[in-house]
Amino acid sequence: MAAVDIIQETCQMSAERSPVLSYDFCVSSLQVIPLSYTASLPELAVISVKLALVNATATLWKTQKLLEIEASDPKIMACLKDCQELYSDAVPTLENSITTLNSKDYRSGNVFISAAMDAATTCEDGFEVSPLTKQNYDFFQLCDIALVITRLIPSELPFLLPMYS
Repeated sequence: MAAVDIIQETCQMSAERSPVLSYDFCVSSLQVIPLSYTASLPELAVISVKLALVNATATLWKTQKLLEIEASDPKIMACLKDCQELYSDAVPTLENSITTLNSKDYRSGNVFISAAMDAATTCEDGFEVSPLTKQNYDFFQLCDIALVITRLIPSELPFLLPMYS
């Protein structure tokens, strides 16, 4: 199997299993990381969590900048502070998921990822018009990639594990 095939095949199967996951987003996200081309499924799951972690950190930075700009609007300020707290909690939760995924505890990893993933929807729902829509969408998608991949590991793609482990 060609290296790019692991990304495309995994993203195809993942998109088929998730009603919200974008195949194109999955492929374009994983292809940015050179290690993805030769990664096993467990490694792809960790890579997507690390991408979500980078996104969460960038969202925290953007939220801080928006708090400085939107200081005069109390409603937006309150929503931004909520988002800041949500993403501040998501960062260590994702770090915990990486630890559990690396120890092959995929069920616990999924619990952590799902908990962190809620930051995106809760943040987005707080606004009438969110200034963080792209960040929330990307974060949600990256978490979903990891969730679906970890569900593929023990069941439907075992033939890929020996080849890329």
